Amino acid sequence: MELNQLVRNATQIASVRLSQLIAKNKIHFDIQPHSINSVALDCIAELFRSDETSTFPELLHYFSDENDLDKLSEIETYIAFRRLVFSKLNDGVFRLYREHDPILSKIIRNLKLTLKNNTIIFQFEKFGEKYLSIVKEEKRKLHKGQIDRDALIIELFKKCSGRESIGDQLIKLMNIINGFEEYSNTISFIEAAIIIKEVSFKFYKESNNYSDTNLLLDKIDLNMIFDISRKEINSVLITNYLNKKKLTQSEVDSYQKAIESMLYNNFILNNGTDYTYYEYLKDQLKELSYEDYRQYHRLKFEYLAKKGKKILLENLRNDI
Repeated sequence: MELNQLVRNATQIASVRLSQLIAKNKIHFDIQPHSINSVALDCIAELFRSDETSTFPELLHYFSDENDLDKLSEIETYIAFRRLVFSKLNDGVFRLYREHDPILSKIIRNLKLTLKNNTIIFQFEKFGEKYLSIVKEEKRKLHKGQIDRDALIIELFKKCSGRESIGDQLIKLMNIINGFEEYSNTISFIEAAIIIKEVSFKFYKESNNYSDTNLLLDKIDLNMIFDISRKEINSVLITNYLNKKKLTQSEVDSYQKAIESMLYNNFILNNGTDYTYYEYLKDQLKELSYEDYRQYHRLKFEYLAKKGKKILLENLRNDI
């Protein structure tokens, strides 16, 4: 098979899988403005790199020993190749989390460290994605549906005090999942990380004293990070827009509140990507029509919203 055809086949496999993950709400960052194909190719590109000793060393290594091409039928070769593409796509998605959501990335890293020394929780792969269970393979209910995420967040929040380690939180979560007879007793690694993150911030929002709660984020002081980011965004608004009379004080205040809401939804709650820039600003400017937004606010607000996202990401990365 020609190289170009091999790359096209791999990209198609990865794109279909990525589309499935997005449709099932298993991707928790916005891939825009990139296409699914370009993100999928970026995730699996390492498969087709060369080094000083050989061409495509990763492919050569994979298709050796038990996956030796001489021992596999055409169907077995396709299945093995698809499994490799899924695995590489999964690695690429983890990398994208590091770029788009440093808080979740921190939890993912801590979970990986926790699982290295854990003898209670089993790890296995399904379609290239890592899954977790506290029961052995023969007792896993893979044919049953997954428990709703919101239900698991509520149940885990009830079981926790906010001071547990990530390992303790994960074990509590796995025991909760195992207790539902009518549902699967497995959960994807990413889904577990997101549930732990959201429970963390329920404690964060409801705690009267931040220092009393661990929040599962070790030394990440979100109060400080958001405060620093808020001040930087406000400085840009005042220096470049209010002082130059491009915005009124009322508009600056509305822009600030809309941007803060967008950042909180996207980075804390993981539910902000369905909300448009217009909707965020309209929440603050109740009478704003889309026509007025497009004509008077769109360029300024969307530039500032993207600037705010960049500021927060940089501050989060620096802290982590």
